[in-house]
Amino acid sequence: MKALVSVVVVLVALASAYWYQSGSNSADEPLMAERHDVSVIESESKGRVVKPQVLVPDLELVRQANAATGEDYIKEMIARMRAEFGDTIANARSQVALKEFRDDLVRNFPGEGESMFEKIVRGAFPDYADAIFKIIQTMESYEAWLLSVMTDLNELDLMAQQAMLWDKRVEMFGDKAQEIWDQELSAEEERNVAVMHTVNMLNSAHDLPMEERLFLLQQAFEEGYGQSVEGMIYDTTGVMSQVFFRFESVQQDLKGLPNEERQERINDIRRQIGYDETQIASMAEIDQKKESRWTNGYAYMEERNALLAEKEGDAMLMDKVSALREKYFGNEAYTIGKEEDDLGFFRYERPRVYGWN
Repeated sequence: MKALVSVVVVLVALASAYWYQSGSNSADEPLMAERHDVSVIESESKGRVVKPQVLVPDLELVRQANAATGEDYIKEMIARMRAEFGDTIANARSQVALKEFRDDLVRNFPGEGESMFEKIVRGAFPDYADAIFKIIQTMESYEAWLLSVMTDLNELDLMAQQAMLWDKRVEMFGDKAQEIWDQELSAEEERNVAVMHTVNMLNSAHDLPMEERLFLLQQAFEEGYGQSVEGMIYDTTGVMSQVFFRFESVQQDLKGLPNEERQERINDIRRQIGYDETQIASMAEIDQKKESRWTNGYAYMEERNALLAEKEGDAMLMDKVSALREKYFGNEAYTIGKEEDDLGFFRYERPRVYGWN
């Protein structure tokens, strides 16, 4: 198994979170339209790659052929899933492989993909459906953890990295960890280490010009993954975009620019990475919608903090905060209130990552 964490693995998880998460990031940067195959998380696996060709047709084609509900399509996918996974669906690796298919559905069927995925899975594998949904959710949590510790992992030697990874896998997946990954060290580990070191260096390379950072990242990806399995399986354009925009050095440069100039720089970066002009225009439109949301959110937080500083009676203060949420967020006010009051989560205290969220 490709036991060492690779940059591609981590940022595929990141890209998925970016493109498919709900709320302010819905309908974010699209993946390449032709990339519709389902593959197991080969990210950290060695040996046979489970890569069934389960395609997700274009939304309009499906609707033209099968009516708006897509019920005929769902029936077809149930049959194809049974044929493709029927003999192996009890295995955790096959269950995890369905995660990318779900993500493709969400992208191709905005607002419908999640429910379609549930119908397909429950129709194809009623006895395993709950287990599939649970293991996909667990894998998302594991990928989020993986991203959060990437810098720490980079500081460890290979054996320490292995120990840290396997402790977490067993903690989260139990006995199923062995089904998803195997413990053999892979030949790709040295290559992964080299890419990770480059990424770690560029993250803090504040004195390098933006163009030079991007060139070095592209060079590292080409040398590390150009002819590899990762390079063939993953959308490296999208992955590289997510890596680059998360660099602290890049964010520092972008943060200091006026909105219009910042958008031009982001467009140029995407152009150099390999996006076409149609994609760049679509992403820029989404960026500006996010900019409006963040501007609105910052104004809300400023006014909210001013209210809290008044130190009025608790009941009156909470009433004012609730009214403030209504003022700024309208129909979203209830959800944001639940996040803040029940979970202590404040959307607009999160780090702003230009070109990403």
